[in-house]
Amino acid sequence: MPDYGKRCLFETKVIVNGKAYLQASDCAKALGFKSNKAFCDEHADIVVKIGRFSELVAEEDYNRLLVNDRAAFAKQIHIEKTKVFSLNSDVSALARMYGLKIAFAHSQFMQKAREKGCESIEEYIERYDFPDELRRVLVDFDKKSYNTDSYDRSVTLLRDERVFNPKLLHKYGMKLQALTVIEDNSSLELQAFLVGKGFFYQLSMYDAYEEYYIDSDGNLVDTKEEADHIDAWYGEEKYADMYLNEKGELCIPVYDEDTGTSPITVIGKTTADRDFRDYTVFENLVWALQHTERNLEMVDAACYDAPGIKMYLKEAIVYSLVFPNNAENILVDGIIDYDVTVNTTLISDLPMFYFDQEA
Repeated sequence: MPDYGKRCLFETKVIVNGKAYLQASDCAKALGFKSNKAFCDEHADIVVKIGRFSELVAEEDYNRLLVNDRAAFAKQIHIEKTKVFSLNSDVSALARMYGLKIAFAHSQFMQKAREKGCESIEEYIERYDFPDELRRVLVDFDKKSYNTDSYDRSVTLLRDERVFNPKLLHKYGMKLQALTVIEDNSSLELQAFLVGKGFFYQLSMYDAYEEYYIDSDGNLVDTKEEADHIDAWYGEEKYADMYLNEKGELCIPVYDEDTGTSPITVIGKTTADRDFRDYTVFENLVWALQHTERNLEMVDAACYDAPGIKMYLKEAIVYSLVFPNNAENILVDGIIDYDVTVNTTLISDLPMFYFDQEA
């Protein structure tokens, strides 16, 4: 039996060519192996040796092992995620572009050089143009920094009782299921579903959150103090007012901006006698894929529809469901916790760049 013991903290990470690796010995502890050798023997296909480092495991490979081991995942609580951005590569790419820029805009550079009192294009670039471009690269680089704002916002909205009232969910026998999608081991995305007997419906996780104040007569008022209650929803779908009709079909009011009204959209009910509350989100997704029609195809996503079922899934998610061992994305049942640590490499002295006009 695996011995999971205490939660394992990964204090050492190895970055090679922009990819994060963990020590195999740490992975072994986290996954409950009695020794590093036992782990390496069982998972020899993912253990690598790079330079002088001991046995390493790519971070995404460890995450796949972890999410498939319920006991280990429960103990570890969170996955490991490291996003690597290289400022050096961005600056080098900027420098390499100057040969091409000069070739296509030589006269413009000459004019700017004269305006700044420079004796040559090279002097103008080194004194003025390159520093300006470098500042822009630094701003863009800062914007790239890994953040989880979108995921956190989706979790907050999903837990907002003004939108998903627990009493309402209990009244109609509804449950919320969540799927965390880790794309290419670098970004987090939350997919949420409303499930019950005969329906499996993907929620619209819009960032925009609407809140309206309604008085006791059902009229819109300006302030919270005048309101009898608050009407809130994601985007256009008013989940606070959803219900099941006499046939047991899921019904959701959808706001129509043109008319200012919220006509009812009947999602329906599956013909199969399936209670989606009794299954995991993975099992429900696979079952739904087998019992729906694919339509409204986009470049990288498609909508799947049938009575009682509606999903809008990226192709990468579908691939991960069908081929979990070969997919780059990692799917996790539920909402995950995570720690974010940002390490920044500072540049104290920028090297002098030389630009070859013939490049």
